[in-house]
Amino acid sequence: MFCQQTLTCLRFYISVVQVVAQGKRESHFFHVCLNTNGPAPGFLSIWCPKYLSRSSNLVMNNPSADHRFCLDCKSFLPVDMFKTGVRRMLCKEHFNKRMGMIKAQKWCANPQERQAKIVWQIAYIDSVKIFKQKINVTPAVVLELLQRFQIPLTESVRLVPVDPARSLSVQNCCLTSRTNRKDMCIVWKRLQEKQHYGKFLDPLTKRCIYAISHVDPALA
Repeated sequence: MFCQQTLTCLRFYISVVQVVAQGKRESHFFHVCLNTNGPAPGFLSIWCPKYLSRSSNLVMNNPSADHRFCLDCKSFLPVDMFKTGVRRMLCKEHFNKRMGMIKAQKWCANPQERQAKIVWQIAYIDSVKIFKQKINVTPAVVLELLQRFQIPLTESVRLVPVDPARSLSVQNCCLTSRTNRKDMCIVWKRLQEKQHYGKFLDPLTKRCIYAISHVDPALA
């Protein structure tokens, strides 16, 4: 039923796990199946549930270099269905699904961490594309600012620099509304004028400002 190369790989895999099992004085069952359909027909799938559930997984390498074993699919799939880089044991679909579940659980435990991540991502894009400056704050720093100034989760807050000619930092930042941030970015991109930019930070304009690091006289 199996070719000689497949039987050789089968014996090698079982011998490796048996050596490990003997050292731990454990016994294990093996699942063996021959794929007759799917993306990799004719390839042998072998796995041991005891070891596939641990970080130090033992998985038989497919004799073909253009296929890889997915633990969730329990079969060999083409390598282009896996992420590049470090050798993965989950295809893209199952890897992204697991990462999404982990991120959702993490953000449910701390919803403001998700808010801080979104604020930081938008501030990073603005710093690179609009202000042409580096960003000297991290998502953890943004989370600290949101907690310090007690920003509600329902607010669409954004982080912008007070002085657009300097990099965004704790000493040069302003927590403002989404609408005000949009207007400030448009004005700076088109005019490159500090005075026009600073008018959006002026209390007389009654723009929504949650917190500001300092008031720059040059922007008045």
